[in-house]
Amino acid sequence: MASTAPPSVVMFYLDEHVSPAVAAYLRRYAIDVLTAQEAGRAGLAISDADQLTFATGTNRALVTRDRDFLNPRIVPQLATGQHAGIAHLLRSTSVGEQGRYLRFVAETETPANLTGRLLFLQPIPTGTFPDD
Repeated sequence: MASTAPPSVVMFYLDEHVSPAVAAYLRRYAIDVLTAQEAGRAGLAISDADQLTFATGTNRALVTRDRDFLNPRIVPQLATGQHAGIAHLLRSTSVGEQGRYLRFVAETETPANLTGRLLFLQPIPTGTFPDD
């Protein structure tokens, strides 16, 4: 019988605006990532609210660079907190910075702590990880 318990580790769903190189970076550290392309949800004009519903339904925090995910008129789950978390990345930051931030989130947060939260990319200082 399949377990219905929530996951104990953070998993991410990267929308189509996030570089596949970010997924590759995270996978090097055994972080569970699913991209919109892999899920067959890229390039189909799926609404942002539906993308967030999908991410939440698969127990994944959504990762995006799309500012529409900051607008509760476009993504009503923002107002209700009914989502598994959203990490918003800045377009002006490098893939490496984006990956390091998400790695930090995955290693320091739990799915329960991310529920209903909106996170914004923060610089992660060198020396944070043992392999820095």
